[in-house]
Amino acid sequence: MITTSSPLIGYIGYPSRPKGGGVLLKDFKLLRNEVLTPKLNGDRVLMSREGKVYNRQMQKYTKMNADDAVLVHQILNHPTHSSCNNGDVLWWDIEYMSHGINRGCFCVIDCVVRGDDNYFSRLSRYDKLPTINPREQKTEFKNEPMNTRNGWRFPIYDEEGAQLIWEDMECDYKAYLNYGQENDYIWEGLVCQVTDQPYELTPKQSMNMTTQIKYRFR
Repeated sequence: MITTSSPLIGYIGYPSRPKGGGVLLKDFKLLRNEVLTPKLNGDRVLMSREGKVYNRQMQKYTKMNADDAVLVHQILNHPTHSSCNNGDVLWWDIEYMSHGINRGCFCVIDCVVRGDDNYFSRLSRYDKLPTINPREQKTEFKNEPMNTRNGWRFPIYDEEGAQLIWEDMECDYKAYLNYGQENDYIWEGLVCQVTDQPYELTPKQSMNMTTQIKYRFR
């Protein structure tokens, strides 16, 4: 396994692959070391510290043009977007929107940092990015036509908040589904994230499925 203490840390590997959890049950309970974030319907992209981009299959990602790649890299590494971004992020794991009205926008899922083993510590590398709100941003990231803030982070929900946002998102999705516009809705559900484990890129896709569980209403 490629771990945060491995000399291979700068090399490409597979990002975390969520385990399927079905729909979120009414009696769902979070463990003390878990949080929930929304699941965005975009492209899974890894960006290296140098700005190279790969898909979740460890192949070069081709849906991000050179100008967009430069912009994404600048946003991720800008000092005003984090509490302690000292250039120590080795890989950025993002959900990237490659087409439509949201083309070029992205949300940070997580990052690989040498020696870090805590989700909240890693979050501090991008915690000053604006937080996207699924209640308000249902089909597009940009609330205003001239808004050029392309980079975002996900909100974090506790148990009670997760149930409420799940009900809202599921209701919205079904409304879009009834009108045959479900593909316009940019949300898929929620992801349960384990917070006390390191984030590692691995040589096999199935090696880190225990760090996240995906709940989908699609």
